[in-house]
Amino acid sequence: MEKKTDGFTTSKDQIKFSVVMPSYMGQYKTAAKNREEKIIRAVQSVLNQSHKLWELLIIADGCQKSIDIIMENDFLDDERVKLFKIERESLWGGSPRNAGISKATGDYVIYLDIDDEYMSMYLKNLSEEIVLKGSLKDWYYVDDYIYTPSGYALREADINKQGRCGTSNVLHKPDLGVYWPKKGTYAHDYNFINVLKAMGKRFGKLDTSGYIVQHIPGSYDR
Repeated sequence: MEKKTDGFTTSKDQIKFSVVMPSYMGQYKTAAKNREEKIIRAVQSVLNQSHKLWELLIIADGCQKSIDIIMENDFLDDERVKLFKIERESLWGGSPRNAGISKATGDYVIYLDIDDEYMSMYLKNLSEEIVLKGSLKDWYYVDDYIYTPSGYALREADINKQGRCGTSNVLHKPDLGVYWPKKGTYAHDYNFINVLKAMGKRFGKLDTSGYIVQHIPGSYDR
């Protein structure tokens, strides 16, 4: 049974997510360590989702090593995993995420950095909450999890404060005409959210959380 909701057709009342994952293995000052291992963890966290209606768009940012890792681990055996290579551009540039947006076929684009991961129920809980609310907004934001001396803790997102919102906190429809700046800074994710806000589109906060931030430069790297 299919349900028509605000312009989208959701199969069995489920949302399809396009998970966009840029990948660059070169060295830079704030890079996480052991990224070759962490990208495997990140991809596996998507494969382990209890929600099955997704596609994973891995964008190799001019990086052959990223392609080699994905191929060597047979991740493309799952037809939902898709791998693309683009020309390398400036650090913090938006081209990899823009490439993912342009190729997305889901109801919502959602992001995952190669040094982070999802909890296994994350996409399922997001889908159920969005469908339960009944009206699909143009974009949503959510809280995430960070590591503290006492273990992992929920971090409340603040879309009006730099450092308190980013790619771990946002999901949006792919056809809004909103793209990441071609050239950016470390605050590129905060700036992108500001662009979303400035469009005046309908948005809201979801109660669901499940993105685990495993690397904050200058703070921790797990």
